[in-house]
Amino acid sequence: MYEEAGNTETMLPPLDLFIGPEGEVIDLEQEVSRAEFVYLLAKAFELQGDVHLELPFTDADRIDSSVRDAVGAAVQEGIAAGWSDGSFRPDQPITRAELTAMLVKALQWPIIEATADNLTGFDQVPKWAESYAATASVHQLFTAGEDDRLAFNEPVTGAETMLLLLQSLKLK
Repeated sequence: MYEEAGNTETMLPPLDLFIGPEGEVIDLEQEVSRAEFVYLLAKAFELQGDVHLELPFTDADRIDSSVRDAVGAAVQEGIAAGWSDGSFRPDQPITRAELTAMLVKALQWPIIEATADNLTGFDQVPKWAESYAATASVHQLFTAGEDDRLAFNEPVTGAETMLLLLQSLKLK
């Protein structure tokens, strides 16, 4: 069946994409932390960074060694950033807004101005994330209908993280 469809490498995700920083399979029902997401994103997009990079965050000592290189690579690529207080908050659950901004940056899509039309179906989009949400919507990273609103300030589960990473790789 796969042979008839063509190259199976383009059809199947790399199995290690579902393995987290501690070697465990991502729990699809649990919320994903910011550090965990950056680790998965760096793996999916094959980001390489300076392993000797000193992370610029006030809480850099809280970033586990298993994700430190991934966070550094994402920072160097301009994909991941910290908060206005200088922290990264590695253990905080990642929100849909943060995840969307990082995926749009990783995909290197030109940022699109947010309008009522390209934000249809999205709730609670923080002002700073509106253009990222609009860009993701226009590129069909995800869609939301009137009965299925995406709340951008809500944490993202492992299942949604995996689906969006796979969709991103498909759109890459």
